[in-house]
Amino acid sequence: MQQRILFVVAALVLAAVTGVGSFFYGTSVGEARANQVRQAFFRDRSGNDMASHDMASAQPGVGGPSNQGGTVGQVKSVNGQTIEVSTRDNVTRVTVDDKTQVTKSCAGTLDDIKPGQRIFVQGDTAGGTVTARSIQLVAERGQP
Repeated sequence: MQQRILFVVAALVLAAVTGVGSFFYGTSVGEARANQVRQAFFRDRSGNDMASHDMASAQPGVGGPSNQGGTVGQVKSVNGQTIEVSTRDNVTRVTVDDKTQVTKSCAGTLDDIKPGQRIFVQGDTAGGTVTARSIQLVAERGQP
């Protein structure tokens, strides 16, 4: 009888260890695959290899406790201090303030951002709106 109890306990411990190990392995594989897909997405959308940037912080609504986030897409419109950026899934509103840095190969300004351009925005996300800290103009394929 004691052998049977010992066998059942050992089987339960083995099952638990296998389950926990499988969970962590699956999580690790999933994260690696998500990073590959994210890098390919931004490389295809921008025409550049933007894999060196932290793409997790470039997704609307994604970020740590400070609500850091951003977006990448094509400029739909520029109206005052607000830029609408078309992404694959939606249109994200980007607000610009006096702390926002707009950059390209040389220093840029809000006047450099035109509808149809691709931009890379980093900033703070709140309520579906990104307050830009920096904006990079992304060259189209074949452009300097």
